[in-house]
Amino acid sequence: MQNFASQCLDQTKALLKLNFNSLSADGTVVPVEGEVSRADEPGHAALAFGEYFRATGELHLDRQNIAEIVARTITAQVRISKGSDNGMAFACLGLLAFGPTANVTQSGKSSMKPRVPSSTSASPSRATIMTTSRPSISPRLSVASPLA
Repeated sequence: MQNFASQCLDQTKALLKLNFNSLSADGTVVPVEGEVSRADEPGHAALAFGEYFRATGELHLDRQNIAEIVARTITAQVRISKGSDNGMAFACLGLLAFGPTANVTQSGKSSMKPRVPSSTSASPSRATIMTTSRPSISPRLSVASPLA
């Protein structure tokens, strides 16, 4: 029997694959028959796919580009102006899933430590914070402005 985490990942993949058909080319979510569309749905989709990437580090699911899907759904959410504050919050969380992550200790405190550049001309006051990020994964999300 698989462990619980593997079962959850399998279920997540299955649910996300089922929802590919509900995403239109412009990133909006097409409701199924008998369902009423909500203004925050693209943001919820952005969060779901962003969290999938954050959890797995996989940029593709069933030959679909996750970063492209998230960019399209965030763009759709930005273009919705009425009743979409909740959707914007979820879209932002989906976008954050693609950013660098910091190691966090069990006490909840960040383990990021200042590092002084090795250059001899650098002063200790110019310390920089080093963060750990996913190696070789740096998708570029392009979100269109609603004013464009």
